[in-house]
Amino acid sequence: IFETKATNPQDFVLDVTRTQGPATFGAKFIGVAKPDVAVRVASFPVFGSLTAKQALSVFNVTGHYQAQDNLKFAAAYEHGGNKSGTASVGVAFTLVKGTNLKAKVEQDTAVSVTVKHEISKGFSFLAGGKVAADRSYTYGLQLSIE
Repeated sequence: IFETKATNPQDFVLDVTRTQGPATFGAKFIGVAKPDVAVRVASFPVFGSLTAKQALSVFNVTGHYQAQDNLKFAAAYEHGGNKSGTASVGVAFTLVKGTNLKAKVEQDTAVSVTVKHEISKGFSFLAGGKVAADRSYTYGLQLSIE
């Protein structure tokens, strides 16, 4: 996809993607600056991606693994930029149909947990909390109607 302004053709955006087997490659050019680039590989039960942004100075790596229909693991890491060194790992588990548990641990040892229960189609209840490394905590409840 190519977009530009007739009065300023140097001010353009070009998106290019290519899929080859389980991999998808992409690049986004904004003007003549270094592009943002990405690659993702998806081959069930594994998914992974690598992105490079901000003139190839910020890199993000993510991964996902589905161990069973009701059990999934994920991880993410960022190198460069303001959030350099941030990482997290998480797990999602379906306790019973309509009730999901998610937990995440971040590089600073903050732990967050949520439980979502679908009461009926379009009507769900969510409870969650987070404990930070300094032992401060937050929590909340949410009732959603779609």
